Amino acid sequence: MKIFNKKKYQVRISYFVKLVTTYSLLLTLSVSILFYTQYSYLIPMISEADMKFELEAFNKLSEFTEDIYRKILSDTIVGMYSQTEMISTIKMINHDKDVYYDTDMAQKVNNYLKAVTSANSDILDFIIITDNNAIFQSSSKSGRSTKTRYDFTKDENLIKVRKSKDKLDVISDNPSRYIINGSKNTVTFIGNMYDPNNPSSKDSIGNFIINVDLDTFKRSYREYENNLNGELLILDESGTVLFNSNSQYDRIGKKYIYYDKIKDVTNEEIMLYEPTLVRADTMDNGKLIIVNILPSNFVWNKLSGLRDEMVMMLVISITAGIIITTIISLLFNKRIKTLIRYMRKVQKGDLDVYIPVRSKDEIGQLSAIFNEMCHKLNAFIKREYFAEINRKNSELQVLQSQINPHFLYNTLESIKMKAVLEGQEEISNMLTILGSIFRWNVKTKDKIVMLEDEVDYISSYLELIKYRFDGNLEVKINMDDRLLKLGIPKLLLQPIVENSVVHGISNIEGMGRIAINGRQEEELLHISVADNGIGIEEDDLQELSNDLNEVENSRDYYRLGIKNVHDRIKLIFGSDYGLSITSVKGRGTTVDLRIPALSIDEMRKLT
Repeated sequence: MKIFNKKKYQVRISYFVKLVTTYSLLLTLSVSILFYTQYSYLIPMISEADMKFELEAFNKLSEFTEDIYRKILSDTIVGMYSQTEMISTIKMINHDKDVYYDTDMAQKVNNYLKAVTSANSDILDFIIITDNNAIFQSSSKSGRSTKTRYDFTKDENLIKVRKSKDKLDVISDNPSRYIINGSKNTVTFIGNMYDPNNPSSKDSIGNFIINVDLDTFKRSYREYENNLNGELLILDESGTVLFNSNSQYDRIGKKYIYYDKIKDVTNEEIMLYEPTLVRADTMDNGKLIIVNILPSNFVWNKLSGLRDEMVMMLVISITAGIIITTIISLLFNKRIKTLIRYMRKVQKGDLDVYIPVRSKDEIGQLSAIFNEMCHKLNAFIKREYFAEINRKNSELQVLQSQINPHFLYNTLESIKMKAVLEGQEEISNMLTILGSIFRWNVKTKDKIVMLEDEVDYISSYLELIKYRFDGNLEVKINMDDRLLKLGIPKLLLQPIVENSVVHGISNIEGMGRIAINGRQEEELLHISVADNGIGIEEDDLQELSNDLNEVENSRDYYRLGIKNVHDRIKLIFGSDYGLSITSVKGRGTTVDLRIPALSIDEMRKLT
């Protein structure tokens, strides 16, 4: 009978593994076919979509740039010559610069500049410079103005345009040298101004500078910005980059390295650093060139990540199928072995067993029937067993219980009341202080407390110590109220104060004095404990200072207490904090404690 069941068990397990393995292989094959189909479909679809985005972004930038160029050229510059009063004012200033300081006359020029920048927000700055360096300026953004001491007659760009006699030039510039708050690069339209009433004259009456923010150009294709695979450029007639869409490359103001290859291209694939599709659009006889640089294999580059992800997902699917098959087989075997193990326990006489039933399949039903049988056989024994266990646990809890700390506090109160009844007022006061100290120690479980609570604790400790010195101890605590709300590790001051009492003032005659002072220097909290005790010899002081930085603990009790405080501070806050000791033999000792000035919550995060 056993042999038959064993074979049946083996056959069922083998069939189950085959079934799950077949399912995993079919799933893997299906996922592989799906991935391949999707990948083949995505290549042309993504290529077409991305090419469309690139073209639309290029067209948007080209149209926008042409629109700005046209507005500045026709509306602003040409319109400037129609302002007869302004032109007359500029000519008058050239003859007599004092006219520049005539508010009414100068206002005519300023009003025109302000009207232009208000009407066209794309113009960042509009500046007119007369031949004798009188300056007029208006900006569409607040906070921008020309620097009063800047001499435009020495400006390289202005000198160049004056020599060329050009009416208009487009350059890349950074106006920070002459504009306050003008740190960003701009596309700058710069040119000479001529007298419209004397067209035959080749002598300029002044110059103009019109700055356009680079972000203005980016705004034109913003809806396509996240889908760009190539790069958009605006070049001047010499190939200098006025604008580029790829912020990873700092090309602004530099000549584009492939300018000679692309300057005559309109729409074709050429070889740059790799096969590249280049589109270009020129305006005003090559004054500006709008360029779109797109690597020919951008689709493959873009899909390489997707291809890798698909391969990874395929590998994960196959691996997951194998793992799932193995896990299910192991779980199946585990359930059978669990059932056999519990049966053997019952066979040995252990009726106190229970098989967890987590399913309603055949194994789950068999486990439930087995549990019911064991339950009926063991019900009475189990009740008695747990009852005995409960009794033993109760006895153990009584034995393991600790003395309530409040019992000791109440005991001190009882002794205090006895002292009061006996007329021992001094002993009663000492017990009151001791009880307060003990209660704070027991009640306060936090490692970090308020400095105010720590100072109260030290004050209570010193009040108790005063009884030992019979009035020959004077204590002064000087703490600013705002310092008392800061955090401090619990019982950090007590060892220092105790050392001042035990090793300092206890060995002197006359009045002993202890002063505790606190101060804050920026983000550092200083607390000093000074006494007028016997002090420390210079050699001993040096040895003590050395001990503070030693790894091993000192055997000397005084040094051990101080070193423990020092090590505790360094452990919590770092090596920049700790203790320093100064002392003069026969005059006393001062211990200075340095920790960061932090609130309780901030300090608790460090512990």
